[in-house]
Order: sequence, then C-alpha cells, then structure tokens
Amino acid sequence: MESFFGLGTTYMIQYWRSSKDLHSYARNEKHLTPWRNFSKKIGNNDSVGIYHETFKLNNRSYESTGNIPLYGLGKALKHIPIKAEIHSARKRLTNK
Repeated sequence: MESFFGLGTTYMIQYWRSSKDLHSYARNEKHLTPWRNFSKKIGNNDSVGIYHETFKLNNRSYESTGNIPLYGLGKALKHIPIKAEIHSARKRLTNK
C-alpha cells in the first residue's frame, strides 16, 4: 500500500495478488463493519468524497466508482452508471 496526502485530498493505493483476495478483504468484518458504519454516518452527504478504481490486468477490465465528479478512468473512458444488476464490484468486473 502507498499513501499520499495533499491539499484536502488523501490517496491510498493498494496492490492485491488477485481479485479473489481483494473481494475477500472487502467482505471481511475488519473492513465491512467500519465501512457500513461510515456509510450510515455519511449517507448521501457530499462532505466526504469516496472514489476507487479497480484494474484487472489479465482481462483488461476496470471499474471506477465514487460519489465525486467523474475522475480518473471514469472521466477518461466510457462511463457506465451503477445499476441494480451490476451493483457489486464482482459483477462489474466480470460483466466487461
């Protein structure tokens, strides 16, 4: 992991061995419980912007999600809004 702190911005970059490991971490209570608590407190409030990109190099798929204006790959490449049928990251990365 690498972290960068700037003017009102924090970047954290994580590298994972596999998407399986990433999805396992995302569903682990150590991550999921704080994430749910944060989401309940923030909700649709735009005081904090959350953004992430996921790249799968082996099949050239990616996702770019967040509650901020289009940024990164979401701005540079085709933007597809999240819908019920592709609500999870696993579905978004396998539907490419």
